[in-house]
Amino acid sequence: MTTFHHLKKLSEQLKESEIAFSAKCHDCSEDTIVEVTIYEDNADTNGGGYWNIEGEDFIKCQPCFNKDPILRNFRKCEVYSRVVGYLRPIKQWNPGKQEEYKQRKNFKT
Repeated sequence: MTTFHHLKKLSEQLKESEIAFSAKCHDCSEDTIVEVTIYEDNADTNGGGYWNIEGEDFIKCQPCFNKDPILRNFRKCEVYSRVVGYLRPIKQWNPGKQEEYKQRKNFKT
């Protein structure tokens, strides 16, 4: 789902065409508020930028957005490990194996 479709859906649920988000800026980690106005086929932001990627929200404050309007460094690192004899991404493991992975300890030899 694109950011616009995510905002449109949120707007319909809240029955509001103007939505304000308060969060930490992705770049400078300062608290910021981004106001979004939803139209039929687009959205305007005031006070920074807003992205929704893979279900995760990213916000940039206005000064950071003015410096660089492109969202960078937003992907989570995918961790692979061995389970039952072969390498797989940990997020694809069943909950029991994920809990076992959290309890693992690393040893130096």
